[in-house]
Amino acid sequence: MSNIKYEGVRITLGQQEYIVPALTIRQMRELTSELADLKGIGAEPTSDEITSMLRIVLAAISRNYPDMTIDALEDAIDLNSLAVVMQAITGQSGLERVKPGEA
Repeated sequence: MSNIKYEGVRITLGQQEYIVPALTIRQMRELTSELADLKGIGAEPTSDEITSMLRIVLAAISRNYPDMTIDALEDAIDLNSLAVVMQAITGQSGLERVKPGEA
């Protein structure tokens, strides 16, 4: 973990621990439609909503783990951990309130 460039929330996906930072302003602009999709997500997200969430997670996590891929995320994340990592990202990015270091 010594190569971590950005502070963030510590998240365990599968058996691997990651430090997931906030989205940058550029990333938020590039992901405007995906972020807008978050507002309507219910208990059972659609395939398109899951894709949007994975794109957001990839953008944030790739700041510290540039080799991360959507395929790797799909294998590491289940619906429970997807909700946790999304809360961590949106909270840090100012999209919803969360205490520092807490998801």
